[in-house]
Amino acid sequence: MSLSDDDIGGLPIHDIKASDVLRVLKRLEAKGNYETATRLRSAVSRVFRYAAAHERVDTDPTYALRGAIARPKSTPMAAITDWEAWARSSGRSTRLKGGPPLRRRCS
Repeated sequence: MSLSDDDIGGLPIHDIKASDVLRVLKRLEAKGNYETATRLRSAVSRVFRYAAAHERVDTDPTYALRGAIARPKSTPMAAITDWEAWARSSGRSTRLKGGPPLRRRCS
């Protein structure tokens, strides 16, 4: 939340508009901090939902900002299926205590 202090930290909550929050998020997005911008939008939204529950504001302006900033690019990673090969390539002992993780069965 300290990332938004310079722009909207001193304003009364009922005076903050979606454009004010968007300006903060776009500044983070321009630096390439996509994950931080997404998390900050979520944190500001939680503050507005709390304020709405306590009748300080009527609506959450960040709701309109969903999708307004770029999503962080995810990099899919392959699952480890051969534990012995992984142990050899990572320089670990081939004798793993407990063996591979157990899979849970959904009932």
